[in-house]
Amino acid sequence: MNQTETQVAVSYADYGCEKMIYDVRMGPQAVEHEGIIYFVYAGGREGPEGHPFIRSYDIAGRVWSDPCRIGTVPHYDRHFAPVLWFDADDRLHVLFNCHGKSSTHIVSEDPTSIDRWKEGPEVAPSISYPRVLCLRDGRHLKYSRTFGHMGYWTYRLTEDGGFTWTDSKPLIDLDQNPQDNRDLWAGSYESTELDEDGAGLHIGFVYLDEQVEVKKHSKHAINPLYNEATHTNGRHHLYYAHLDFDSGELTSFEGASLGLPVNRSAAQQLKIVDTGWRMTNPPSMTNDDEGRPCFLLPVMGNESPWRGHHEFVRCEGDAWVSVPVAPLNSTWDSNLLVRGGPGEITALVVTGDYDGSTLPYGGGTLEVWVSTDGGVSWSYSESLVPDSRMICNNPKLVTRSSGKPLGGYLTFFGWQGPGSFARGRDGTFGKNTGRAYLWYDGDWL
Repeated sequence: MNQTETQVAVSYADYGCEKMIYDVRMGPQAVEHEGIIYFVYAGGREGPEGHPFIRSYDIAGRVWSDPCRIGTVPHYDRHFAPVLWFDADDRLHVLFNCHGKSSTHIVSEDPTSIDRWKEGPEVAPSISYPRVLCLRDGRHLKYSRTFGHMGYWTYRLTEDGGFTWTDSKPLIDLDQNPQDNRDLWAGSYESTELDEDGAGLHIGFVYLDEQVEVKKHSKHAINPLYNEATHTNGRHHLYYAHLDFDSGELTSFEGASLGLPVNRSAAQQLKIVDTGWRMTNPPSMTNDDEGRPCFLLPVMGNESPWRGHHEFVRCEGDAWVSVPVAPLNSTWDSNLLVRGGPGEITALVVTGDYDGSTLPYGGGTLEVWVSTDGGVSWSYSESLVPDSRMICNNPKLVTRSSGKPLGGYLTFFGWQGPGSFARGRDGTFGKNTGRAYLWYDGDWL
């Protein structure tokens, strides 16, 4: 990789809304199929709504298509970002407008076409944070939350590329069957990754204290560690579960089978990192050389809700250990783990010195850190800076339509700082000034 800090890159998408490319909970948003990469994102020149757009890039010819708006969302909602996948007949499927009861599924009328679309069948009555994965046998899996913050997380499978889906059953529902008052306010935020064999799913999740989220001005919003309110940051700890696709069985890391749905009490046996009052957010994940899951967890320190680290969490013997990789200024600073050869792991992390309190959903400089000993130690490699004026977030790998990563291709978005571009302190919306970038092996494409 070559240093590119002095270069001002050309963006492939402009006028993006907040989270035009979403964080680790949702995806994919960039998929390669037969030598063409297809990108979806949320944006629009008028703003503040983020409508779904698509654009393609011919790798061999290094040629971009024109961007194409492919739908309309009813109002501003940063969760409405689109995700896409391909079926066996080379048709594109895009799912957007997903937050609670709403969702829209469209299908390209012609194979690999991006300018003619038709309405697809309903995927599920309620979807939030959809992640669609292509499995080794050609099936697709959708993992998402049903209903709102106190809803449950579940999955559905399709054998025909997305036209019909299996029924869903609650997997993780922390406020189900409450035993005490804390259970009544217990939720979770979750991220997923295929296991080494592709026969199951790693699920990493954090505990949500809903009282912090909704009772902004009450004593419940005061974090006793920092002695201040930490609204939208009432998330703690790290939990792990494994889902077997064929049996539908959910197990702990040790292999203990869990009754469904998992509530807060049962989830205690899934906790692998207890952060106390330190705040977290969902991790990125990969498999280590032994096929075990490892995590990159954004977690705050003890001194400030705006200073912490991306911590690499791995299993060592019978214990889970963590080591700081790089600093962060918000638990919304995204990260990404990329596995290489034996012992080699790359961490793409968002870091920087920006005042985290001015960035509702994080942002900073995208840095590359590497480990050659399985995550025991880490060293800085380089910074990926498309424009020195940019604050960036949410790095995502480009994936093949088969589900495998397209090696070396990375997309993320940024905006001119300092501060957030989405909403001012007075509550008014800003303009859609997000820009999305494609990076490959030292080049901005």
